Amino acid sequence: MRCLEYVNKMFGVPILIPILLCFGVNVSRGEIFSANSQLKDVVSLEIEIDDILEKYLNKLEENMVKLKEFLANKPPWHRNSSRRQDLEEGNPILAYHIIKRLTVDLNTLEQNLEKNDWRVVSRKIERAKLKGAIPLEQDLHGAAQALIRIQDVYDLDIWALSQGKLLHVETKSALTASDCLYLGKYAYNAQLYTRAIEWFEQALNLSMTTNNPRSTTDLAQNLLLLAEREHDQKLKNGILSDYLHPLPVSKKTARLQREDKILNRRFALGKHLTAYQELENFKALCRGEQLMSEQEQAKLKCWLDTRKNPYFFLMPVKVEENSGVLNLYTFHGILTENEIAIIKSIAKPKLNRARVQSGSNKEDGNVSNQRTSKVSWTDENDHLLMLKLATRISRITGLRTDSRIGDSEKFQVANYGLGGHYSPHTDFLITGKSAAEFKNMNQEFLVLGDRIATFMFYLSDVEIGGFTSFPRIGAVIRPSKGSAAFWYNLKRSGKADIMSYHGACPVVLGNKWVMNKWIREKAQIFTRSCSLDVND
Repeated sequence: MRCLEYVNKMFGVPILIPILLCFGVNVSRGEIFSANSQLKDVVSLEIEIDDILEKYLNKLEENMVKLKEFLANKPPWHRNSSRRQDLEEGNPILAYHIIKRLTVDLNTLEQNLEKNDWRVVSRKIERAKLKGAIPLEQDLHGAAQALIRIQDVYDLDIWALSQGKLLHVETKSALTASDCLYLGKYAYNAQLYTRAIEWFEQALNLSMTTNNPRSTTDLAQNLLLLAEREHDQKLKNGILSDYLHPLPVSKKTARLQREDKILNRRFALGKHLTAYQELENFKALCRGEQLMSEQEQAKLKCWLDTRKNPYFFLMPVKVEENSGVLNLYTFHGILTENEIAIIKSIAKPKLNRARVQSGSNKEDGNVSNQRTSKVSWTDENDHLLMLKLATRISRITGLRTDSRIGDSEKFQVANYGLGGHYSPHTDFLITGKSAAEFKNMNQEFLVLGDRIATFMFYLSDVEIGGFTSFPRIGAVIRPSKGSAAFWYNLKRSGKADIMSYHGACPVVLGNKWVMNKWIREKAQIFTRSCSLDVND
């Protein structure tokens, strides 16, 4: 606690909340960072406020010139006290000059200054804020989380990231020494000490290469030492730091070299992995690393399929097999641009922060601790297109999908925010739950049965990141606008298929939109044959 108090003192800003990153608890409650759909409004607001401030600055500079002129217009003898004493009595020129300066000139100067009072500018800014969404402090926390999450999952070079480089893409944005200090603070609060060290070290580098006050350099040095001390103490106590992330090469010790040996171990696939192994597999897949063996990859196929439905005889479905372990497929080109535009237009007005379901209403419950996105729900009654899409899914999968009669849930549209992600999870809700959990479960779930399958449309391309990753089977699906992913969450025996464990990789650059259709179990009694083999 003393360390946190020290950070507070050094930063001059209170630590409001501990921030747990990547796959821990996300306590941010801001609304802007959780979906990219509002960022355009924020950019417009920033431009308007910048314009207000630039006009204010121009007026200030004009007044500064007038103020300098006023002070420069005093007679030369004002600077000579002895000469001024001689002239003060009975000098009409001096009297006129002083009176004129203190009436006309000074009044004009005061009026100009009053016209540009900050209170006027402040009111203009407040009016601008009322027009659109204004970022809150929680949004700053969310944005900081997003950057550190992206850095962590994609193992980005800290210098390149601070200079605006996101993997292979050079952006026009860059971070200052002050920006890096605050990011280090957030990482420190979350006890991600190696990440904090990297950001404090980068803040120190930037403070010495740019025009920063000496206090910034001193602060970076002090916080860097503090984070290193906490990191080493954690290792000394036998606790490996930050999911075993090593310190930068410049800071390695003998203990950290041993830590690296653990890091360099490659993990196998399967259902018997530890939580850490699953997380590392998830990150590796997000980075584009290949975990599936060449033999497994060679067995995967792509083909045109009529799905045994006359509807597709003239235009077969383009099918890509993604795994031989899980029934995991991608169906390409099944949505048109116009259909995607309609879906987004329906969803945007109803977007709300993703929540954990509780009760019979999808909007009930708490803000999701695992997911950075906003979602909206729509069904077959909202628009004729939604009925057509439910029918299309049914023709492709052979399953019943009408949410109005309990075949499935409503369509869920999601827009991912800054560094938007969804921690690895399974979609089934009932199977495998304890007796206590089963007792408290939503009765609607019990009536409709579990989520037998997931059908997920990709409504956008994503420039970098945003993959759907399956860490237990080593498969990954890259977002492709107009395509859809499909997999079964339950086996034919009705048992949960834990190999369907999956998550959404953080969005590094771009705007990710998806639409989910969770198909329920009991309606499929005559559409999917059962099996007595628990492994089938």
